[in-house]
Amino acid sequence: MARVLFPLEAKLAIQTAQADTTEVNSSDMPTEQVKRLQFMRLQTLEKTVEKGRRFFPNCSEVLDELLVDEKVGTLLLDKGTPEERMMKRKRYMELKDDLMKAFDKDMAEKKWNH
Repeated sequence: MARVLFPLEAKLAIQTAQADTTEVNSSDMPTEQVKRLQFMRLQTLEKTVEKGRRFFPNCSEVLDELLVDEKVGTLLLDKGTPEERMMKRKRYMELKDDLMKAFDKDMAEKKWNH
């Protein structure tokens, strides 16, 4: 969701953490090398999350709340009755609004323009 709403910020975080350098086709590599690349990828993702938390603490808080919300996973499913899909869409829009408010708050606190 954050990557969709804030593509430039996500791209910057990935570049800063050098996540784009860990993209490799591992089908022709020895197992040990694949494991090492997977470990490097995990470290890179951890650095990306760490930077995101530092620069966007309010957004991170909203996203953390989403992770513990058991119903969030079902929001992505395009199944159910029309009423259920309408409720999912409404919840998604609420989450999007919460995240946008958190982003605006982060930007204001950092005194950044967007």
